Amino acid sequence: ATGKGYLLFPGPFVEELDIEVLSTWLSQTRFLYLSGCKSSEAGFVFELARLQIPGVLGFRWPIEDHAALKFARQFYQNLFQKAATPCLESAFLSTRRDMRAEDQKNQIWAAAMLILQGAD
Repeated sequence: ATGKGYLLFPGPFVEELDIEVLSTWLSQTRFLYLSGCKSSEAGFVFELARLQIPGVLGFRWPIEDHAALKFARQFYQNLFQKAATPCLESAFLSTRRDMRAEDQKNQIWAAAMLILQGAD
């Protein structure tokens, strides 16, 4: 309703964390994988990219937990086990293909998005 997002950490208190503050905490981050609830939706992903996080993987719409776990496992397997030199783009595309081939009814493969930006 307010147009603000929240990042929740386990614990007794929930506090609002402004995305500008989060981006300063992540200033040295080269790649951020988001797969939790609505925090991985397109608006949040694009905002992190706008704040200069070089690589962000998220989803266009909320996804089911079991599908998110399956996608993450497949992505990291493709990233580290199938290539001599890890490549985010190749792992992402392979994972989308793998997920679509495995279950065409679950459209997580279409929900996934990878935003990459090079240094200026």
